[in-house]
Amino acid sequence: MEPPHADITVIAHPGSRKEAISIDDQDKYVHVHVTAPPEKGKANKAIIKLIAKKLNVVSSSITIIRGTMNSTKVLRVEGLNTNDAMVALDPGK
Repeated sequence: MEPPHADITVIAHPGSRKEAISIDDQDKYVHVHVTAPPEKGKANKAIIKLIAKKLNVVSSSITIIRGTMNSTKVLRVEGLNTNDAMVALDPGK
């Protein structure tokens, strides 16, 4: 049996004034605001670090499986199922 993993669609907002995570009720995407600029992978690293902190997992358990050069990305989080990850990321719940 394959270990659990969560595939999460993320909309990146690099160069933001502050770091934050929100989920849009309309599109169900996770919007991640990071202060890092979108250059040389800095924003991607910041996104992974912020998501890892919020989910209480190590950064190495998160990989970008699609969209490394786009604002819309799909992250894979090893060790969590999608429902648990989305509940943990939603600050409104």
